[in-house]
Amino acid sequence: MTIPSWLAIAVAVAVAASANSVAALWAGDKLSPIYLPLLLILSPLVFVTFGIVTTSKGLSIASGVIDSLLVLTTMFIGLVLFGEWKYITNLQLMGMGMAVIGIVLMLTRH
Repeated sequence: MTIPSWLAIAVAVAVAASANSVAALWAGDKLSPIYLPLLLILSPLVFVTFGIVTTSKGLSIASGVIDSLLVLTTMFIGLVLFGEWKYITNLQLMGMGMAVIGIVLMLTRH
């Protein structure tokens, strides 16, 4: 059974964003051991899901798309769940918009 590339990308980004969020919680809670088992499970999954995407998209496109989506997703989580709106500037917001444009361009075929 072949996994659709869009689904593989979505899963890879979700796993990586979850790992980033748990890492932030772990570090923010004075390295609480409560989050460590989850980090030990999520961390290898980040690389496995990334590898699955590279089989259909290649390294350059997989890296560009997943990393850009991860940046946007993690920023969204930080802004919404961690309440970091007061720290974002207009230039950073513009950078987020450019990342969206970059993702669209990378996924566009000739």
